[in-house]
Amino acid sequence: MRPAALALFLLALAAALSVRPLSAERAASPEVVTARQREVKREFDELVKKLERMSLKLKEEDPSRAEMCREALKRITASALDSLLDEMAALAREGRYGLALKRSEDVLKALQELLDVLEGAGDIDERLARLEGFITRLESLLERQKELRRRTEDEKELAPLAEPQGKLAIEARRLGSEMEDAAFPDSGSKVKLAADEMDGASAALKDSRKKAAAAAQEQALALLAEALDTAKRARDLLKAVKRARRLDEIKKALQALIERQKKIISDTDGVRSGLAESGKWTRFLLLKAAAAAAG
Repeated sequence: MRPAALALFLLALAAALSVRPLSAERAASPEVVTARQREVKREFDELVKKLERMSLKLKEEDPSRAEMCREALKRITASALDSLLDEMAALAREGRYGLALKRSEDVLKALQELLDVLEGAGDIDERLARLEGFITRLESLLERQKELRRRTEDEKELAPLAEPQGKLAIEARRLGSEMEDAAFPDSGSKVKLAADEMDGASAALKDSRKKAAAAAQEQALALLAEALDTAKRARDLLKAVKRARRLDEIKKALQALIERQKKIISDTDGVRSGLAESGKWTRFLLLKAAAAAAG
Protein backbone atom coordinates (compact mmCIF):
# COMPACT_ATOMS: atom_id res chain seq x y z
CA MET A 1 0.00 0.00 0.00
CA ARG A 2 1.34 3.44 -0.94
CA PRO A 3 2.24 5.85 1.89
CA ALA A 4 -0.59 8.26 1.04
CA ALA A 5 -3.15 5.46 0.88
CA LEU A 6 -1.82 3.99 4.13
CA ALA A 7 -2.12 7.38 5.76
CA LEU A 8 -5.73 7.74 4.68
CA PHE A 9 -6.52 4.23 5.90
CA LEU A 10 -4.95 4.86 9.31
CA LEU A 11 -6.73 8.21 9.65
CA ALA A 12 -10.08 6.57 8.90
CA LEU A 13 -9.35 3.80 11.41
CA ALA A 14 -8.32 6.35 14.03
CA ALA A 15 -11.52 8.31 13.50
CA ALA A 16 -13.60 5.19 13.95
CA LEU A 17 -11.77 4.18 17.12
CA SER A 18 -12.03 7.66 18.58
CA VAL A 19 -15.81 7.34 18.87
CA ARG A 20 -15.91 3.70 19.97
CA PRO A 21 -13.90 2.23 22.88
CA LEU A 22 -11.49 -0.49 21.85
CA SER A 23 -12.16 -2.87 24.74
CA ALA A 24 -14.64 -5.50 23.58
CA GLU A 25 -15.04 -7.26 26.90
CA ARG A 26 -16.35 -4.23 28.80
CA ALA A 27 -19.92 -4.79 30.01
CA ALA A 28 -21.35 -1.30 29.52
CA SER A 29 -21.25 1.43 26.91
CA PRO A 30 -21.58 5.17 27.63
CA GLU A 31 -25.21 4.98 26.52
CA VAL A 32 -25.91 2.09 28.92
CA VAL A 33 -24.34 3.95 31.86
CA THR A 34 -26.47 7.02 31.12
CA ALA A 35 -29.64 4.96 30.77
CA ARG A 36 -28.97 3.10 34.03
CA GLN A 37 -28.41 6.35 35.92
CA ARG A 38 -31.67 7.75 34.53
CA GLU A 39 -33.47 4.61 35.72
CA VAL A 40 -32.00 4.97 39.21
CA LYS A 41 -33.20 8.59 39.24
CA ARG A 42 -36.72 7.52 38.23
CA GLU A 43 -36.88 4.87 40.96
CA PHE A 44 -35.46 7.30 43.49
CA ASP A 45 -38.21 9.81 42.67
CA GLU A 46 -40.80 7.10 43.31
CA LEU A 47 -39.15 6.25 46.63
CA VAL A 48 -39.30 9.90 47.74
CA LYS A 49 -43.03 10.01 46.94
CA LYS A 50 -43.55 6.88 49.05
CA LEU A 51 -41.70 8.47 51.96
CA GLU A 52 -43.86 11.59 51.72
CA ARG A 53 -47.08 9.55 51.66
CA MET A 54 -45.96 7.37 54.57
CA SER A 55 -44.94 10.39 56.64
CA LEU A 56 -48.47 11.80 56.36
CA LYS A 57 -50.15 8.45 56.93
CA LEU A 58 -48.16 7.64 60.07
CA LYS A 59 -48.40 11.13 61.59
CA GLU A 60 -51.23 10.18 63.95
CA GLU A 61 -50.99 6.40 64.31
CA ASP A 62 -47.20 6.08 64.72
CA PRO A 63 -45.39 9.40 65.34
CA SER A 64 -41.97 7.78 65.85
CA ARG A 65 -41.93 6.20 62.41
CA ALA A 66 -43.42 9.33 60.86
CA GLU A 67 -40.49 11.25 62.33
CA MET A 68 -38.06 8.78 60.73
CA CYS A 69 -39.68 9.45 57.35
CA ARG A 70 -39.43 13.21 57.86
CA GLU A 71 -35.79 12.90 58.90
CA ALA A 72 -35.06 10.87 55.78
CA LEU A 73 -36.71 13.54 53.61
CA LYS A 74 -34.66 16.23 55.37
CA ARG A 75 -31.50 14.24 54.65
CA ILE A 76 -32.41 14.05 50.96
CA THR A 77 -32.76 17.85 50.85
CA ALA A 78 -29.56 18.46 52.82
CA SER A 79 -27.45 16.18 50.63
CA ALA A 80 -28.93 17.59 47.39
CA LEU A 81 -29.34 13.96 46.34
CA ASP A 82 -31.99 14.75 43.76
CA SER A 83 -29.75 17.20 41.89
CA LEU A 84 -26.74 14.88 42.25
CA LEU A 85 -28.61 12.16 40.37
CA ASP A 86 -29.56 14.58 37.61
CA GLU A 87 -25.99 15.87 37.35
CA MET A 88 -24.53 12.36 37.21
CA ALA A 89 -26.77 11.42 34.27
CA ALA A 90 -25.94 14.67 32.44
CA LEU A 91 -22.19 14.22 32.91
CA ALA A 92 -22.34 10.65 31.63
CA ARG A 93 -24.39 11.79 28.64
CA GLU A 94 -21.78 14.46 27.86
CA GLY A 95 -18.93 11.96 28.11
CA ARG A 96 -17.32 13.62 31.16
CA TYR A 97 -16.61 10.31 32.86
CA GLY A 98 -14.02 11.45 35.40
CA LEU A 99 -16.43 13.92 37.01
CA ALA A 100 -19.34 11.55 36.46
CA LEU A 101 -17.51 8.90 38.48
CA LYS A 102 -16.98 11.35 41.36
CA ARG A 103 -20.63 12.39 41.34
CA SER A 104 -21.73 8.76 41.22
CA GLU A 105 -19.67 8.06 44.33
CA ASP A 106 -21.31 11.08 46.02
CA VAL A 107 -24.71 9.62 45.13
CA LEU A 108 -23.76 6.27 46.66
CA LYS A 109 -22.65 7.93 49.90
CA ALA A 110 -25.88 9.95 50.14
CA LEU A 111 -28.02 6.86 49.48
CA GLN A 112 -26.16 4.93 52.18
CA GLU A 113 -26.66 7.76 54.70
CA LEU A 114 -30.35 7.80 53.85
CA LEU A 115 -30.55 4.07 54.52
CA ASP A 116 -28.85 4.62 57.89
CA VAL A 117 -31.59 7.07 58.84
CA LEU A 118 -34.33 4.58 57.94
CA GLU A 119 -32.58 1.86 59.91
CA GLY A 120 -32.57 4.01 63.02
CA ALA A 121 -29.30 5.81 62.44
CA GLY A 122 -27.21 3.02 63.79
CA ASP A 123 -27.36 -0.29 65.56
CA ILE A 124 -30.66 -0.24 67.45
CA ASP A 125 -29.88 -3.41 69.40
CA GLU A 126 -26.62 -1.92 70.64
CA ARG A 127 -28.28 1.36 71.63
CA LEU A 128 -31.07 -0.50 73.41
CA ALA A 129 -28.58 -2.61 75.38
CA ARG A 130 -26.65 0.48 76.42
CA LEU A 131 -29.81 2.32 77.41
CA GLU A 132 -30.95 -0.65 79.51
CA GLY A 133 -27.64 -0.44 81.36
CA PHE A 134 -28.14 3.27 81.99
CA ILE A 135 -31.67 2.64 83.29
CA THR A 136 -30.40 -0.01 85.72
CA ARG A 137 -27.75 2.38 87.05
CA LEU A 138 -30.31 5.20 87.30
CA GLU A 139 -32.66 3.02 89.32
CA SER A 140 -29.80 2.13 91.67
CA LEU A 141 -28.87 5.81 92.10
CA LEU A 142 -32.48 6.69 92.84
CA GLU A 143 -32.82 4.01 95.53
CA ARG A 144 -29.56 4.98 97.24
CA GLN A 145 -30.55 8.65 97.22
CA LYS A 146 -33.89 7.72 98.79
CA GLU A 147 -32.00 5.84 101.49
CA LEU A 148 -29.79 8.85 102.21
CA ARG A 149 -32.90 11.03 102.35
CA ARG A 150 -34.43 8.71 104.98
CA ARG A 151 -31.24 8.70 107.02
CA THR A 152 -31.04 12.49 106.86
CA GLU A 153 -34.52 12.63 108.37
CA ASP A 154 -33.90 9.97 111.04
CA GLU A 155 -30.33 10.41 112.26
CA LYS A 156 -29.19 13.01 114.75
CA GLU A 157 -25.59 13.19 113.54
CA LEU A 158 -25.67 14.41 109.94
CA ALA A 159 -21.97 15.00 109.27
CA PRO A 160 -21.19 11.27 108.67
CA LEU A 161 -23.71 11.31 105.79
CA ALA A 162 -21.77 13.98 103.90
CA GLU A 163 -19.20 11.56 102.48
CA PRO A 164 -21.62 8.95 101.01
CA GLN A 165 -23.71 11.81 99.63
CA GLY A 166 -20.63 13.29 97.95
CA LYS A 167 -19.66 9.92 96.46
CA LEU A 168 -23.16 9.50 95.10
CA ALA A 169 -22.84 12.93 93.44
CA ILE A 170 -19.61 11.85 91.71
CA GLU A 171 -21.27 8.67 90.44
CA ALA A 172 -24.32 10.59 89.20
CA ARG A 173 -22.18 13.13 87.34
CA ARG A 174 -20.24 10.35 85.63
CA LEU A 175 -23.45 8.60 84.58
CA GLY A 176 -24.91 11.85 83.24
CA SER A 177 -21.83 12.47 81.10
CA GLU A 178 -21.91 8.92 79.74
CA MET A 179 -25.56 9.28 78.80
CA GLU A 180 -24.89 12.56 77.00
CA ASP A 181 -21.96 11.02 75.13
CA ALA A 182 -24.21 8.12 74.09
CA ALA A 183 -26.72 10.55 72.52
CA PHE A 184 -29.25 10.49 75.38
CA PRO A 185 -28.87 14.19 76.29
CA ASP A 186 -32.26 14.76 77.95
CA SER A 187 -31.74 12.12 80.63
CA GLY A 188 -28.03 12.86 80.93
CA SER A 189 -28.51 16.57 81.61
CA LYS A 190 -31.10 15.85 84.32
CA VAL A 191 -28.75 13.39 86.04
CA LYS A 192 -25.96 15.99 86.03
CA LEU A 193 -28.32 18.56 87.56
CA ALA A 194 -29.19 15.98 90.22
CA ALA A 195 -25.46 15.59 90.90
CA ASP A 196 -25.22 19.34 91.53
CA GLU A 197 -28.04 19.09 94.07
CA MET A 198 -26.28 16.14 95.72
CA ASP A 199 -23.14 18.23 96.08
CA GLY A 200 -25.22 20.91 97.79
CA ALA A 201 -26.77 18.30 100.08
CA SER A 202 -23.32 16.95 100.96
CA ALA A 203 -22.09 20.41 101.94
CA ALA A 204 -25.22 21.01 104.04
CA LEU A 205 -24.86 17.65 105.78
CA LYS A 206 -21.26 18.41 106.63
CA ASP A 207 -22.41 21.61 108.37
CA SER A 208 -25.39 19.81 109.97
CA ARG A 209 -27.88 22.04 108.13
CA LYS A 210 -30.71 19.55 108.03
CA LYS A 211 -33.32 21.69 106.29
CA ALA A 212 -30.98 22.71 103.46
CA ALA A 213 -29.72 19.14 103.04
CA ALA A 214 -33.26 17.76 102.89
CA ALA A 215 -34.34 20.34 100.29
CA ALA A 216 -31.35 19.56 98.05
CA GLN A 217 -31.96 15.83 98.40
CA GLU A 218 -35.62 16.20 97.44
CA GLN A 219 -34.62 18.17 94.36
CA ALA A 220 -32.05 15.51 93.43
CA LEU A 221 -34.69 12.79 93.80
CA ALA A 222 -37.11 14.67 91.55
CA LEU A 223 -34.45 15.15 88.85
CA LEU A 224 -33.39 11.50 88.99
CA ALA A 225 -37.03 10.40 88.68
CA GLU A 226 -37.47 12.67 85.64
CA ALA A 227 -34.27 11.32 84.08
CA LEU A 228 -35.43 7.75 84.63
CA ASP A 229 -38.84 8.45 83.10
CA THR A 230 -37.20 10.12 80.07
CA ALA A 231 -34.81 7.19 79.63
CA LYS A 232 -37.66 4.69 79.74
CA ARG A 233 -39.58 6.65 77.11
CA ALA A 234 -36.46 6.65 74.93
CA ARG A 235 -36.26 2.88 75.39
CA ASP A 236 -39.89 2.47 74.32
CA LEU A 237 -39.22 4.59 71.23
CA LEU A 238 -36.20 2.49 70.25
CA LYS A 239 -38.22 -0.69 70.70
CA ALA A 240 -40.95 0.74 68.47
CA VAL A 241 -38.37 1.54 65.82
CA LYS A 242 -36.99 -1.98 66.08
CA ARG A 243 -40.47 -3.43 65.61
CA ALA A 244 -41.16 -1.20 62.64
CA ARG A 245 -41.97 -3.22 59.56
CA ARG A 246 -43.84 -0.74 57.38
CA LEU A 247 -40.58 0.90 56.31
CA ASP A 248 -39.11 -2.41 55.14
CA GLU A 249 -40.37 -1.99 51.58
CA ILE A 250 -38.67 1.39 51.26
CA LYS A 251 -35.48 0.12 52.88
CA LYS A 252 -35.32 -2.83 50.49
CA ALA A 253 -35.89 -0.54 47.51
CA LEU A 254 -33.15 1.74 48.77
CA GLN A 255 -30.76 -1.17 49.27
CA ALA A 256 -31.45 -2.24 45.67
CA LEU A 257 -30.72 1.31 44.48
CA ILE A 258 -27.43 1.26 46.39
CA GLU A 259 -26.37 -1.96 44.67
CA ARG A 260 -27.31 -0.54 41.28
CA GLN A 261 -25.39 2.64 42.02
CA LYS A 262 -22.31 0.54 42.84
CA LYS A 263 -22.68 -1.15 39.43
CA ILE A 264 -22.96 2.24 37.74
CA ILE A 265 -19.74 3.36 39.45
CA SER A 266 -18.00 0.24 38.15
CA ASP A 267 -19.40 0.72 34.64
CA THR A 268 -18.50 4.42 34.58
CA ASP A 269 -14.95 3.64 35.61
CA GLY A 270 -14.79 0.96 32.92
CA VAL A 271 -16.03 3.34 30.23
CA ARG A 272 -13.58 6.02 31.33
CA SER A 273 -10.66 3.56 31.30
CA GLY A 274 -11.70 2.14 27.93
CA LEU A 275 -11.96 5.56 26.36
CA ALA A 276 -8.58 6.53 27.77
CA GLU A 277 -6.97 3.42 26.25
CA SER A 278 -8.72 4.04 22.93
CA GLY A 279 -7.42 7.59 22.97
CA LYS A 280 -3.85 6.37 23.40
CA TRP A 281 -4.25 3.92 20.50
CA THR A 282 -5.83 6.63 18.36
CA ARG A 283 -2.94 8.99 19.00
CA PHE A 284 -0.49 6.21 18.05
CA LEU A 285 -2.33 5.60 14.77
CA LEU A 286 -2.43 9.30 13.98
CA LEU A 287 1.32 9.55 14.53
CA LYS A 288 1.82 6.54 12.25
CA ALA A 289 -0.41 8.15 9.63
CA ALA A 290 1.50 11.40 9.82
CA ALA A 291 4.82 9.56 9.51
CA ALA A 292 3.55 7.53 6.55
CA ALA A 293 2.27 10.64 4.80
CA ALA A 294 5.59 12.38 5.34
CA GLY A 295 7.43 9.35 3.95
